[in-house]
Amino acid sequence: MSAWPEYADRFGLTKCESKLFAALADGEAHSSESLMVPVTGRQFGAVNTIAVHVMRMRPKIAGAGFSVESNRRGNPGYRLVGPGIPS
Repeated sequence: MSAWPEYADRFGLTKCESKLFAALADGEAHSSESLMVPVTGRQFGAVNTIAVHVMRMRPKIAGAGFSVESNRRGNPGYRLVGPGIPS
């Protein structure tokens, strides 16, 4: 997780967006619920919170070849794809 703050500065990510980027950097799919604690610091809250952060982060990271894939079946899930991200 320590390598990713440089991307936060480079892309202009907010604090929550940079935490989201770091949480997704392992290349695994994560549910919105599992991202709540690392991103917001709270276990409970509106699942929509993660969707909003993903929506705001997508255009900021797209120029560097990163994208966030969504799985909308059942629980919304997200996975980061891009250079240096394990697949």
